[in-house]
Amino acid sequence: MTPMDTALAEHKRLDAASYDAAAGEFDRLTGRLAAPLARETLALARLGPADRVLDVGTGTGLVAPQAAAALRGGGGSVVGIDHSEGLLRKAADKARRHGLEAMAEFRRMDAEALELDGAGFDAVVSLFVPLHLPGPAAAVREMRRVLKPGGRLVVGVGRGPRLASRAGVVQAARRVAAEVGAARGRLVHGLGAMLHTARCP
Repeated sequence: MTPMDTALAEHKRLDAASYDAAAGEFDRLTGRLAAPLARETLALARLGPADRVLDVGTGTGLVAPQAAAALRGGGGSVVGIDHSEGLLRKAADKARRHGLEAMAEFRRMDAEALELDGAGFDAVVSLFVPLHLPGPAAAVREMRRVLKPGGRLVVGVGRGPRLASRAGVVQAARRVAAEVGAARGRLVHGLGAMLHTARCP
């Protein structure tokens, strides 16, 4: 393992641990603030009743249980993956409370290296995950790999503040500092904003 691989693995471990420790609060905040985006994500995914769905970065189950409920009675299923055991436990508990445990499976997995067969899902959804990943492009390639031909991919990415705002200036200063860190070999990443859906060939 190279020093960069070691640094990436440690970054992911620390990120997962930070969510493990705050799973309850994270669940409350995402439920209150992001529920409309979860509904929009699923609307864009146009789920069919027999679809097999992958939720990348499922967290405490904001999207996956809603997807499972939409598939109820049609033979479809949902796999939710995350790298935080604490968040996954909350997601599985939520699915059980709603009687969806037979349709929704939750597994610990790295979004940048999915332990899943290729072309196995009719739809892949992911909400706010790329901002947390050292290699978001690798994660998107993996999402594409596991999609069936003609499958739907919906990725939601949070947006930063307007550049002209005070918060935007602060963020720009941090980005400059991050670029300096990158030049010195430190781990940084950043993305813009979108909610996008694509049909794969």
